[in-house]
Amino acid sequence: MMKNKKGFTLIELILVIGLFSVASLVIFSLFMSNYMRMEAQGRETYLQEDIDRGLTQLSDRLMGTSKIIKITEAESGSNTTSMEFQYYFKDKDDPYNGKLYLEGKDGEYTLKLDYSIRGSEVATKTLMSYLEVFEIKLIDHDGNPVTDYEKYLNKVCSLEINYTVATSYKKIVKRKSGKLNIKLRNI
Repeated sequence: MMKNKKGFTLIELILVIGLFSVASLVIFSLFMSNYMRMEAQGRETYLQEDIDRGLTQLSDRLMGTSKIIKITEAESGSNTTSMEFQYYFKDKDDPYNGKLYLEGKDGEYTLKLDYSIRGSEVATKTLMSYLEVFEIKLIDHDGNPVTDYEKYLNKVCSLEINYTVATSYKKIVKRKSGKLNIKLRNI
């Protein structure tokens, strides 16, 4: 008498394991592609937030400028450009002294601000990182660029800032460029 055998043959088990492996591979690749896309969007969002935060802090300080003291242009081979100024911030009666400068290494710059907080005490704030281009143009009351800084610093009424920020991740470079116009309230 033959017993009725119930179960799976070896071929059926191999087919099921193969189908399960293919389905798992497809699901995993979809998951990883979505994960990579979300990671790239997160980096781009972080970059934009870093730019926005830096420009907002920069605008807050520079709008209250009462006097531009000195502009130092980058010399060929130098990685530093700076602007020294006095400014009013948060309705204080006495002006602060500030120095806005680029610090560079290997073609990548960081925008920093040194500012007085109590008398002679100085704090440093990093405003933006990953800068490739950062250019400040001084604009006079008629809307024309001021080119002779030493002679015409007292005629400046606004600043035009052009910037390009770049980050890279796994050989993908993202660049953001923009222009910011800041009207100086106290000059």
